[in-house]
Amino acid sequence: MTFSYFKKEVEEILHLYFKDERELFLEIPPSEDFGELSSTICFKVANKYGKKPNELAIEVKKQLDQAIGRFNFIKKIEALNGYLNFYMDVDKISKLTLDEISEKRQEYGKSDIGKGKKVLIEHTNANPNKALHIGHARNTCLGDSLARLLKFTNHKVIVLDYADDTGSQMADLVLGFTKLGLPMESQVRFDKYCGDQVYVKVNSLYEKDPSLLLEKQKIIKEIDTQSGEIAKLSKEIADRVLKEQIKTCARLGASFDIINWESDVIRFQLLKEALDTLQKKGLIYKETKGSLKGCVVIKSEIVKGREMESDKVLIRSDGTSTYLAKDIGYAFWKLGLSNARFKYRYRNDIAEGLLETSAEGVVDDFAYGADLAISVIDARQTRLQDILKAVIELAFGKEVANKYIHYRYEVVALSDKAASQLGYEADSKVVHMSSRKGVYFNVDDVLDKLKEVIRNRLVKNQPNLSDDEISDLSEKIAVSALRYALLKIDRNKLLIFDFDETLRIEGDSGVYILYTYVRTKGILKKASLNELSDFKNYTLNEMESRLIKKLSMFGEIVAKAASALEPQLLLIYMRDLCDDFNTFYEKYPVLTANEPAKSFRIRLVEAISEVLRNSMNLLGLKPVDIM
Repeated sequence: MTFSYFKKEVEEILHLYFKDERELFLEIPPSEDFGELSSTICFKVANKYGKKPNELAIEVKKQLDQAIGRFNFIKKIEALNGYLNFYMDVDKISKLTLDEISEKRQEYGKSDIGKGKKVLIEHTNANPNKALHIGHARNTCLGDSLARLLKFTNHKVIVLDYADDTGSQMADLVLGFTKLGLPMESQVRFDKYCGDQVYVKVNSLYEKDPSLLLEKQKIIKEIDTQSGEIAKLSKEIADRVLKEQIKTCARLGASFDIINWESDVIRFQLLKEALDTLQKKGLIYKETKGSLKGCVVIKSEIVKGREMESDKVLIRSDGTSTYLAKDIGYAFWKLGLSNARFKYRYRNDIAEGLLETSAEGVVDDFAYGADLAISVIDARQTRLQDILKAVIELAFGKEVANKYIHYRYEVVALSDKAASQLGYEADSKVVHMSSRKGVYFNVDDVLDKLKEVIRNRLVKNQPNLSDDEISDLSEKIAVSALRYALLKIDRNKLLIFDFDETLRIEGDSGVYILYTYVRTKGILKKASLNELSDFKNYTLNEMESRLIKKLSMFGEIVAKAASALEPQLLLIYMRDLCDDFNTFYEKYPVLTANEPAKSFRIRLVEAISEVLRNSMNLLGLKPVDIM
């Protein structure tokens, strides 16, 4: 990445003055008016040098200006209000940038910031009792994009799906199929049938017949023992649903390395060992009186920030374990804090090379003990995740706890118009989901609706394509449009999904990104790439300089997005690159330009096309050549 040449020179020239400073506090400024790199070092060390930040910056600039001629890529230095701003010589770096992109292509932007560190990314994690809804899709797209970014920056990434085949929601299905006699087979897909019909019907009956809740509690306890026909049936149901969920994830472009079954947290003694550890450290207690008598609890008074809350139950008085208890055992395994290990077997019937925990497993637990464990879990679970992390810190220290990351995101709702398009009557402008009421929007239904609209456009605009070509193309565009829509909003904000916004051809949408990429491919199809002339003495105009700078920064942006665990940073870069390219193309000719502008611009378009493709691949969008 040619920007790194410039950055290295900035570091070298700064060290001419700040010889003993290790941290130079470099950042990409918010506006190009302030250069391509800016340093806040004068604010950090002004007292040490006995000066005000602005005075120090002016003095540093004067000294560094005398040395600037020794550097190839630094055009000028500016001292402004205490900041040191560095401007890149774009003319000198332009050919290097185009050559490097042409040489590396799909490898362009890669770096070694991960240095092979093992990272576990757990995402999707939907209870295997229903089809994936659009809220799960936000989870999947965030987790999958993180995995792509971290792999690209040389992290050893292992992607996990945690499948809960125990607990309350599985008990609802077992109750429906056994005590209520609901059929196991249906004309609709099994995951949709379980979620849309069985789960909703069972929950509606609890109010009418409270005795069913007692039956449900018995089932939960039987599942928890992991023995007997009830536990076997729960696993069978969960397995069938999970197969369908993974098909949906594959449709979104996401895959997994491992399925960890929650029941195996109990079976392989992860839960027991975690409880033993917490018991020895005096962090859990068995209550002997009050409403929690007989329960094993964490006292709220020892959890920082949660001191005034009620004590948190890990083991209920009837011996069944809570979600938090199993999550603690699971987290200990992730971080290598437990001697208990999983065993795995292959599930090639679901996906090639996919592993799952199994009592009959023969594959060693290679995922055990990560340098970083990222759990993509929605914001509603923040309290439990905070307690879990606090428990890790109390038991093993802050440094270990910092390796566990709750990657939080807000939920997804639909606009009233989008809900109506999916067949729901909306009584407000924003429609929230409720599994118990049967109001949730399946990912496949949303994709099918997007695909239908796109297909109709393609039939009109591309009459020469076959039905299979239109189907394949509309599927890729639908997936790209949905992924972009689920990634573009800050993950800490409520996302309101709308079909019209998602399918906009212009502006902030995945369709716009694909359209821009197709435009670059169209130009290149008409160009004679083997007959380009020499353009080494070509002077770039303002828009060309802007585009070269952006292309040179691609690796820096990818590294920043990976380090910050924020795919949105790359998405913003990709959208801005499209905006700049389209502005340039509308103002300047490419194929009809005079030489050497023509040859330079063809190479520029080729480079933009490559970087857009790399960006889309890292975010899970699917590049297409026609639209």
